[in-house]
Amino acid sequence: MSLNESDLEYNERELAEIEELNRLSDHNPEITQSKLWRRLTIFVAIVIVCSLLLPIAALIFNSSNSTTSGRDEVRTSTNIPTPNFELIDTNGHSIKLSTELENNPVVILIFYRGFF
Repeated sequence: MSLNESDLEYNERELAEIEELNRLSDHNPEITQSKLWRRLTIFVAIVIVCSLLLPIAALIFNSSNSTTSGRDEVRTSTNIPTPNFELIDTNGHSIKLSTELENNPVVILIFYRGFF
């Protein structure tokens, strides 16, 4: 036998308890509805946005004010200055970055851990 809401009858004590619970819930908002919570979420959002924008701003500022300071540098397609260096390959031949960039549009460096 199922009961409908219209079939339920509450006595005065139960109605008073329901009213008291409704009154208490109206005066005590949840923590996520408080002003402190809103301020905290705004602060965290600002910190996240700043932490994402700061490295980008540093790269832009660094690339616009870069000086070679006497070093030979190579500019890549992303406009990030890279020092022109010379390394020895697995066959013992000397390889210079600027020479490889003249011959190839992309240069990938793989550094092995330890000796080979």
